[in-house]
Amino acid sequence: MVKIKWIKNCYLLCWLLLSACSLHPYKMGIQQGTAINTNMVEKLKSGMTRNEVSLVLGTPLLADPFHANQWDYVFYTRDKGLLSKPYHLTVYFKHDRLDHFINDYPPEKAVEYQDAEIVK
Repeated sequence: MVKIKWIKNCYLLCWLLLSACSLHPYKMGIQQGTAINTNMVEKLKSGMTRNEVSLVLGTPLLADPFHANQWDYVFYTRDKGLLSKPYHLTVYFKHDRLDHFINDYPPEKAVEYQDAEIVK
């Protein structure tokens, strides 16, 4: 009799543990890439050196050796497992100076992540 109770309790425990696996886990929104805001883009001036651009925007996500005069910054978020549309900022250099850039970053997305406080 005690053995049957013990087996029933084990089945009940296994059922409870396995039923917890079917719950939907929390999926955190994750920022990927470099968050660029309008203040950073406004600081870009034609003729800036690569170091100055790097200080303003940070390290580029893509610095392709086959396109040495172009830096690409890409930003997207993942919310509930779904990726947002990637946003691009491409910076073009001529003679190691900023020539021009192409931007499709939405200011409201980038500001949301930049204003987050860093907790140490």
